[in-house]
Amino acid sequence: MSTERRRCKRCGRGIIAGLSTAGFDVELDPTELDTLGELAVTVAGGVTYTRHTWADAIAHRNGKTIRARPAGSQPRQAVHAAHDCERVAPTPRRSGRTDRDDEGGVPGTDAPPF
Repeated sequence: MSTERRRCKRCGRGIIAGLSTAGFDVELDPTELDTLGELAVTVAGGVTYTRHTWADAIAHRNGKTIRARPAGSQPRQAVHAAHDCERVAPTPRRSGRTDRDDEGGVPGTDAPPF
């Protein structure tokens, strides 16, 4: 499995594209989520994935995975939101690590991220 950085064909923002461990094509926002960011994404109806950087693999996160391995708690595992062209910012929060392709980072805190 491999991931690649590219631009979304619909909105033009930077994404991480690849094949999930379940065999589905996925597109992820490049900004890593922390636990609050993942909560905001899931409450808004979004989907999150773990990107295993050492194995170059993407795995869907479900409730059991989220509870057992909270975002940012495992080395070489980054949590990302599934890309959504309608989302104003790439992701509602970041883990503190910067990504060269996150195109602006964190949105303003004066309004909800979704």
